[in-house]
Amino acid sequence: MTDPNTNQSLRHFNVKKKSQKERQNDFKSLKQKPINSFGTKPNVFFDISIGGAPVGRIVVKLHDESVPRTAANFRALCTGNNGVGKSGKPLHFKGTKFHLVSPDYIHGGDIVWGDGTGGESIYGEKFDDENFKEKHTGPGVLSMANVGPNSNGSQFLLCTTKTAWLDGKNVVFGKVIEGMELVETMKDVETECGKPVTDIVIADYFTRGNGTGGESIHGKKFKEKHTRPGVLCICLH
Repeated sequence: MTDPNTNQSLRHFNVKKKSQKERQNDFKSLKQKPINSFGTKPNVFFDISIGGAPVGRIVVKLHDESVPRTAANFRALCTGNNGVGKSGKPLHFKGTKFHLVSPDYIHGGDIVWGDGTGGESIYGEKFDDENFKEKHTGPGVLSMANVGPNSNGSQFLLCTTKTAWLDGKNVVFGKVIEGMELVETMKDVETECGKPVTDIVIADYFTRGNGTGGESIHGKKFKEKHTRPGVLCICLH
C-alpha cells in the first residue's frame, strides 16, 4: 500500500515540466531529505534474551503522528545516539532488564538503576505527558510508566491485556505488530513478588537503514541481516 504521507510530501516534484538540470537538483534535494520528513518512520525491533539465551524478536510500531515527542524519546533510547544523560548513564536501553512482570503488563526501561527506581529521558530527567489520544486497548500496547502526571522518563509498560484504567494517566506511544507469542513467554517467566527470577534482558542493539548492514553503539560495522541474538535495533519496515 502506498503511504499517503509520502505522496503528499513528493507532490511538488513535477518532473515532466522541468528541465534535466532542474530534475537533477530536485533529485539531489530529495536524497538529502531525512527519512522522517517523508512520513515514514522506522519500526523498533527488540531481540530478547531470557536467562542469557536468545528467545526471539518483538517488532513495535510507534505512534509518531499522535505522540511525536514521546515516540522520538523512545526511538532515541533505542538508537543510543544521544550520548550520556544528566545522570551520567548512557541514554540507551542496552543491557536493561524488564524488572517487573505483572498479570497486566511487563515493566522495563530503567536505564539508570535497572530496578524500576530510576530512568531518564532524552529531554532531561522527566518530560510532560504529551496527550492521551491513544488508549490501552489490549495486549501489545506500549505506554510510558510514571510516578504521577508529567513524570515520563525512560521506563515503559508492555501491556499483556486491556488496561483501560491506565487511560488518561499513562501516555500510549506504540503497539507490538509482531512477536506477541514472545510477549506471552515473557509474561510466563517465574517471578518472586513480581520480579523475574530469570533475567529478561535487552542485550544489545544497532541501527539499520536497508537491511544489509548497520552500526552499533560501539561504532562497529555489521553485515548480518538481523540474525544476531540479543539485539535491539530499528529498521525501515
